[in-house]
Amino acid sequence: MIRDIYEAKGFSGKDLEMIVEKITSDKKVWLETMLTEELNLNLEIAGSPLKSALRMFASFLVGGLLPILPFFAFWFLV
Repeated sequence: MIRDIYEAKGFSGKDLEMIVEKITSDKKVWLETMLTEELNLNLEIAGSPLKSALRMFASFLVGGLLPILPFFAFWFLV
């Protein structure tokens, strides 16, 4: 897949082989290259998965409580 990406960018021959070898020799570089080149993800913008999960949980909690708040208010006031 790395080969296809850089072939499409115009690399060929020894240059292409050198790029593919260099990228695939380091798993972290390979992963980052695939994320940015194939999936078009910006790693700086993506942020922390844990923070994103906590924000999603808080949003779900608040969004789920809003419709039932009047029921609880009525129940406790009567």
